[in-house]
Amino acid sequence: MDLQHLENILAIAEEASVSKAAEKLFISQPAITHQLLKLEQELGTPLFIRSGRKLERTEAGSVYMDHARRILALKQEAYERIAEVRTRQQHTLSIGFTPARGTEMFSQIYPQFHMRCPDTRVIPREVMTLEMQRMIAEGYLDLGFVSITQEQRDHRNSYITLWEEELSLVIAQDHPLRHRLSQPVDLHLLRETPFVLLQRNSTVRIVTDEFFRRMDFAPNILFETHHTPTILTLIQQGICCGIIPKYYTQHADPRLAVYSLAGRPSISTCACYRKNRPLSAQDRCFIELSGEFWSRFSGSHPA
Repeated sequence: MDLQHLENILAIAEEASVSKAAEKLFISQPAITHQLLKLEQELGTPLFIRSGRKLERTEAGSVYMDHARRILALKQEAYERIAEVRTRQQHTLSIGFTPARGTEMFSQIYPQFHMRCPDTRVIPREVMTLEMQRMIAEGYLDLGFVSITQEQRDHRNSYITLWEEELSLVIAQDHPLRHRLSQPVDLHLLRETPFVLLQRNSTVRIVTDEFFRRMDFAPNILFETHHTPTILTLIQQGICCGIIPKYYTQHADPRLAVYSLAGRPSISTCACYRKNRPLSAQDRCFIELSGEFWSRFSGSHPA
C-alpha cells in the first residue's frame, strides 16, 4: 500500500474535485485520475459520484476515507514515537556537584540512574558552589547540587530544596570541658577553646559566622580549611572544637561528641537548574534519586 496514494484520494474527498486536488498536491490531473480509477477497479466499486460540478463520496467512499485517515494517523503516531526514542537515545545530562560529599552522592545514585535511564549520557563536573550557579545560569550545566543559603542563590536559577541540614558542634570525648557541656551547647563555655573552621568563602562558614554574631561570641580561631575531614582529624587530637554540617556527624568517630546549636542554624541542600528551563524526565529522575539519598541523613523524607 502506497501511503501517498491514500493522501491523494483523501485530497480528492476534501476538495470534492480531482483538478483541485491535483493543484493542491502539485501533481498532474491525469496522474491522480489514474490512481483513483485503478483503486476503484481494485475495490470493484466507485468511491465518488458526480453531483453537478462536485464529486460526492459514495457509501464505499466514506468507509475508505475513514480508514485512510486512521492509517495515516497511525503513521504519524509511529513517527512521533520513533522521534521520542531517538531523542531519548541522544539525551545528554550535564551535572555539577561540590567536592567530597557531592562526589559521594553522585557515586551512590549514578548506578540507579543508569538502570532507569540507560540511554542517557551523564557528564559529571566537580565545581564549587558559586561557579556552579554561574555555569547553570549560562547554560553550561543542566543541573547542579549545592549547599547554599537564601542570600547566595542566583536569581537566574530555580532551586528545589532536598534537605535542610543543621550545623553541629563537635568536640573530643576526652576534652577537659566536655563534661560541662549540654544540649544545645553553651558557646561561652568554649571561649578559650581553639576552633577549627571552614574557609570564610564557604556556605557553612557564612552561616557559622552569622550564628556567632547572634550569640555575641568571638571564637578563638586556630585554623581555617577547605576540607571538613581536616576539621574532624584535628578535633580527634583533642586540641580544638569545630562546627560542621550534620552529614559529617552521621558516622562520627566514637572519640567525638556532637552537640546541637541554639536556634539550629542550617544550610539548604538544593537541586539547581536554569530558570524557565523545562525539566526533562531524566532531570526529574536524577533529582528524585538525590532527594532519596539525602533523606537517609535527615531521617525523614526530602523537603
